[in-house]
Amino acid sequence: MGILMLRRMILKTKKQFIIDDYYELLNLHKALHEAKFCEKPNDFYISASPIIASVYKKLTEVLIECDVERKGENERARWSDWLKMDPDRIEWGIALERAKNESNWDEWTIEEKEKYIVDLFCPFEINNKYIFEFIKSVEINYPNDATGEALRNIQEHGSNMSEPMLIDFFISIPNKEMGDLLSNKVNKIGFQTELLAMTKSLKNGHVFAQNT
Repeated sequence: MGILMLRRMILKTKKQFIIDDYYELLNLHKALHEAKFCEKPNDFYISASPIIASVYKKLTEVLIECDVERKGENERARWSDWLKMDPDRIEWGIALERAKNESNWDEWTIEEKEKYIVDLFCPFEINNKYIFEFIKSVEINYPNDATGEALRNIQEHGSNMSEPMLIDFFISIPNKEMGDLLSNKVNKIGFQTELLAMTKSLKNGHVFAQNT
């Protein structure tokens, strides 16, 4: 069984804090994850703190070894998969918000930004490709209007804004004849269209879309 030991020196007195229970270690891991990646933190410094990143990484390494001892070598592969960061992870969107609120970002060199990102995501592993994409996402400037707010919301929910994506737009039309006419016009300028009939349930007030 792995043991996590934290030691501090106070003058000439050695004091130790030892965790030798698996579930204490597991819950400390969960607490650090919550502290780094909660959506509304009380202390923004925690997320990218190099000290917290170092402690969290060491704790994760010990926890992995504990799981391998308890459940077998397959646990190492499971942890490896979990630790791989990509833009679809919820932690990506949360980290992106942290970086956008970092007051020193514009003053940093590219090397300092990369170091910040590694600490921000730790213990997750983020490759160079995603580091570059993350930097681009942080530095995207959206207009201060409804469109900009919509784009920010899409990004905050984990969408990779450096990649092409399909966006649906809805237009209300009075009848099928007008819908067919409008579809023909917008198809000619490159849009894909689908005509839907909206029906309203008399029981619960919900609106449903059906293909015409």
